[in-house]
Formats: sequence, structure tokens, C-alpha cells
Amino acid sequence: MLEKAAAARAVIAVGENIADARRNIELAAKHHMIRPAPGLYPMILDAAAAEQMLAFIRSEHSRIESVGEMGLDYWFINKWCQVRHKEGG
Repeated sequence: MLEKAAAARAVIAVGENIADARRNIELAAKHHMIRPAPGLYPMILDAAAAEQMLAFIRSEHSRIESVGEMGLDYWFINKWCQVRHKEGG
């Protein structure tokens, strides 16, 4: 396992909030091995945080490798369970 880690060419740094996203951009500027992937942890996702993250991604898109956690699975499953509960299932 350590041999594989030593051969790594990049580290995807996934953030859980806007502070993490900013920090990962700063780290990537200093350490070229780090690839930022901003995201929002599903349990803290709200409309304001989502809008802030979207604006950040748009403004920093040239320095972002990918988009990380966005909580879509949590919100989808939560909504599906609510619908099933209302249907009596």
C-alpha cells in the first residue's frame, strides 16, 4: 500500500464547505500535487450555502479539478422516503 501511495501523482482534496474549498485552492497553489474538489456535506446543505458554493465554483473553475460531495444522494433519498411515507409504503 505504501508503495502505491509513494507513486501517486495527485491528491484530490474534497471539501465539505466553503471554508474547505478556499483552503484547498490555497493549498493547491502551494503544492501542485493537490487537486481541489469543492463540495458541501449533505447534512449542512442549505439554499444559501449552495448558492455560495455555486458562485465559488464559477469564480474559481479554472483552479478546480472536480466537484466533490454535493449531498444529492441525501436529498434524493430523504425526498423519496417522504413520498413513500405519504403513499403508505
